[in-house]
Amino acid sequence: PNALLLREMGFNVLLIDYRGYGKSEGSPSEQGLYLDAHAAYLTMHNKGFGPSNIYLYGRSIGSTAAVELASRNKVAGVVLIAPLSSGRDMAKQMGFGWLDWLAKDVFDNLAKAKDIQSPILILHGQYDQVVPPAQGQLLFDAIAHENKEFIIASDSGHNDISDSKEIDFWSLIKAFYDS
Repeated sequence: PNALLLREMGFNVLLIDYRGYGKSEGSPSEQGLYLDAHAAYLTMHNKGFGPSNIYLYGRSIGSTAAVELASRNKVAGVVLIAPLSSGRDMAKQMGFGWLDWLAKDVFDNLAKAKDIQSPILILHGQYDQVVPPAQGQLLFDAIAHENKEFIIASDSGHNDISDSKEIDFWSLIKAFYDS
């Protein structure tokens, strides 16, 4: 997310580069992604931020780290942008339908969604060709509680939703955090 904009909204922001991405060393892996996210959560906790002050933001593949954390930890809220439902669904989306069985439990947001107790906001672009909105809808439907909202930006894709003309992306996020 735009860290400066979030700071202007009054948030303290911790951004991380998962292992193998950005300036972080190591090789990317599903478990590594989860370990890095958990380390960031513990860092915030150790700096005095309690669960009622921690909000998670996950975009695309980052949604898997946010869902993993929220399924295991209490947090104030979760914002997911273009979240995937599972690695298996992504394999199908990418044209590997005949090999989707190889991805069986990889990045399985759907299986973890039932354990999330925190409020959730999901934003997805209608024309997202990377992670189709149907995956966001599947995830939304799998969340067991009612404190959730799913918003589709009707003229947006995967990488332009924050600049959407039909929704006020940052105001929606701020309103969600404020509620």
